[in-house]
Amino acid sequence: MNDALIPERYRRVQERVADVEAVDVEKGTILMRAVPYGVEAQIDHEIWELMEPQTFASASKAPHRTKMWHRHGGPLVGHALNVEDRADGLWINAKFSNTANGEEARELALDGSLDQCSITFRPMADWMKVQRRADGLHVRHSKAYLLGVALVDHGAYAEHAMVASVRGADAVEAEREARRMRALAWNH
Repeated sequence: MNDALIPERYRRVQERVADVEAVDVEKGTILMRAVPYGVEAQIDHEIWELMEPQTFASASKAPHRTKMWHRHGGPLVGHALNVEDRADGLWINAKFSNTANGEEARELALDGSLDQCSITFRPMADWMKVQRRADGLHVRHSKAYLLGVALVDHGAYAEHAMVASVRGADAVEAEREARRMRALAWNH
């Protein structure tokens, strides 16, 4: 890899975003596909990025180290119970903390106000492939260090990253469960 191609600001801790779809109110947990694999996203006006399968595989060995925040830089609202590296992306099952901030983030995710998630990671230069093309830099990560996930209102990966049912249902079932949970919460 040619280190001269990588802008200095890109060598620091990075944040990337995905969608949120459902929360399990009774368990106080949320299941998210926090980053899709094999999907190229435009990060800013000059950088395109793709995460290869198993980029974050090492995070599954110590899920408790993966923290959950309400917005990047916001309050800590929970931690991962399970981090699973699947063929389609990085899945995080996290528990909301029983704090005012944790409850607020859970409610905002439940009502759809916080409908996306965003990973925070540290790139590893030795595991990056960088190419300069006419439209900017294209970066492929094959390994990176996962720091955590934040619940946010807008993200880079759009429909390719999502929160799904804790019961592992497909996207359609997850949406039905999310609507049911919202209705239950609204009636209480």
